Amino acid sequence: MSHDNMLKYDNEMELYNMEDLFTSKNWSLIKNIPEHIIFNKKTNNYDYFEIFNDLTKINVTIPIKNSQYQYKTHFDNYIHAFEFVEFHLLNYES
Repeated sequence: MSHDNMLKYDNEMELYNMEDLFTSKNWSLIKNIPEHIIFNKKTNNYDYFEIFNDLTKINVTIPIKNSQYQYKTHFDNYIHAFEFVEFHLLNYES
């Protein structure tokens, strides 16, 4: 999948590639448009990570392990949002 639309850092505007991390953990990139990406667990369609920029904040949705629920929060910048997502992905997979 093309990295052209992957979400960007707000300061440096460099592509932040989370796709390799997610695919190594058996997740699929199912939505990849500017300011909105979703990764879905290949073995469970109900678990997903979502990052969405609504122009006022960076919204993040993460799965709650062993649950049918998701947790949603928001950040002021992509760096904190991506660090949060990475931490919770690694925790989910442990």
